[in-house]
Amino acid sequence: MDSPMVAELVQSWGHKATYVGTVPDEFDRIEARIAELSKAFDVVITTGGTSVGEKDYVVRALESLGRVIFHRTRVRPGKPIALAELPNATAIAVPGKPIGAHTIMTLIVRPFFTGETTLPTVHAEMTDSVNIGSEDFEYAIPVLLSGETATPLGHVDSPLSIYEMTFDPSVLSASTRATRADGFLITNNSVKKGEIVPVVPYEVVE
Repeated sequence: MDSPMVAELVQSWGHKATYVGTVPDEFDRIEARIAELSKAFDVVITTGGTSVGEKDYVVRALESLGRVIFHRTRVRPGKPIALAELPNATAIAVPGKPIGAHTIMTLIVRPFFTGETTLPTVHAEMTDSVNIGSEDFEYAIPVLLSGETATPLGHVDSPLSIYEMTFDPSVLSASTRATRADGFLITNNSVKKGEIVPVVPYEVVE
């Protein structure tokens, strides 16, 4: 699911995107494929294998092929992104969970392709309170928009019940049903029911 979504986003931002298939979770195969593609394309985007698990080989392959500029951001969902400079191309490694991948593409990768760093927003009233975990992160909370209200998708009172009060980006990140959201709220603080918040509609970043 991630690859078509990533390709469509890149195309919507005015660039040509070519899907080239998948690679087994084997370091040598991943390294060789990225090296091959970096000679044929200006930018190589990978999905999955960006965390620190035993078979998360992508970042290690990028380190062996070039210079990793950064690995991981303080954004949830989608924290384990990496950007690397290779001899012939730029490589962007996005996480494999669909909502994490979409969040990182629209928040972090979009400016790279468009040059636009601003995020147009609309203001809406929260229908439920949402607590967050560590304030060291910015959280992209998917919401459903209806008139002038925003319902946090994933809240127990929403159509997709994942958490009660505290936002759970790890589980939400893997839920394809969360793609039904209309936009997202970016916050590093808990939000209260009735609070007026700025929401980024998906249509302005896709």
